Amino acid sequence: MIDTYVAPRLPDRPIPIRTPAQVMRIWVAPWEDTNGDLIVTGYVYTEIEPRRWVIGDGTPENEPVLRPLQSVQHELKTETTTTK
Repeated sequence: MIDTYVAPRLPDRPIPIRTPAQVMRIWVAPWEDTNGDLIVTGYVYTEIEPRRWVIGDGTPENEPVLRPLQSVQHELKTETTTTK
């Protein structure tokens, strides 16, 4: 059974991430050796960059305060004209 549980992020700790290895596939063309034997085509796989851990920066100490947009209502003054 494969465990796929991911622990929740703690507010004051960064999340460690494991990057995958970078692998190169190399094609080897068929060739004849010095004894006259035919070596058939094939692939060689090599690791160019190994897996590594990446740990990001923690949560900034001074997080910006985000507020929703607020509409401002303007009061309309209606002038009543009085006739004398």
